[in-house]
Amino acid sequence: MKRRKKGGQKPIQLIALGSAVATVAGGVATNRVEGPWWAQALWFAGAAVALGLAGWLARLAAQPSTEESRQEPGMHETPGTPDTNHERLRNLLSIHERNVRILEAQVAKYAGDAPVHLQTQLEDELKRLEAVRERLRSQPQ
Repeated sequence: MKRRKKGGQKPIQLIALGSAVATVAGGVATNRVEGPWWAQALWFAGAAVALGLAGWLARLAAQPSTEESRQEPGMHETPGTPDTNHERLRNLLSIHERNVRILEAQVAKYAGDAPVHLQTQLEDELKRLEAVRERLRSQPQ
């Protein structure tokens, strides 16, 4: 799906606002429509469609543009030079080491009776730490 640029958000927001107003007007009109049941049902259906359109357009307007959604390369992507990849792995290593220290301190507060979720987080973080260490060892320096 192609995302629109930032300049296209204003019309989308205005259409979403108009749809929300139409929803309110449709809801009020449903209570005031006199006549057969199907006329009231038609007003209600129109209000429901306008509400759905307003919600969809509001979500669309809230999405970041293509430029905003660009991120740094993740762990599974390899940047251009080995030096930057090594630096990135060293940075990941320090982050995971810090996370392990924090989790170990939290587990220690429970004196051997730590909740399962803390124990699991610590185990997962230790696995991630070891994976990063292994990637650093296998990488030429």
